[in-house]
Amino acid sequence: MEPYDTGSANPEDYGIWNQELLSPVSGTVIAAYDEEPDIPQGSEEILSMEGNHVYLRIEETGTCLLLNHLKEGSVQVKAGDHVRPGEVLGRIGNSGSTSEPHLHIHHQRQNPLKTLHPVLAEGLPLYFEGTDRHACEGYRRYAEFNGII
Repeated sequence: MEPYDTGSANPEDYGIWNQELLSPVSGTVIAAYDEEPDIPQGSEEILSMEGNHVYLRIEETGTCLLLNHLKEGSVQVKAGDHVRPGEVLGRIGNSGSTSEPHLHIHHQRQNPLKTLHPVLAEGLPLYFEGTDRHACEGYRRYAEFNGII
């Protein structure tokens, strides 16, 4: 994947543009939207903060994972679908409040469907299996102590 911040006006010059977004967790889709146009890099003409998105309720914890700035027309899931790790959810785009193509990942306790600006809700730690065993164990203790799981 090519580096970010190329300064190019062509989204295809960004390595993440149009890459498949795979589900990182098992969970239920609680929202999916992909009707917002992708905007030119550096544009201030945004229609929403999140842009096209998929919101998941994580099976293991009951918390929510928000995946934002997806490509218009690319989302392949709908609310109510159950997904497993590795399933294609959509493609990375440049919709919403964004300066260049990227994926915004936000993990939170609050239901994003009942939050005015979901990406401004309290963020929770997010760890990826196999990256740091101690961090994952630390999060599990944190989550159990705080009643997340």
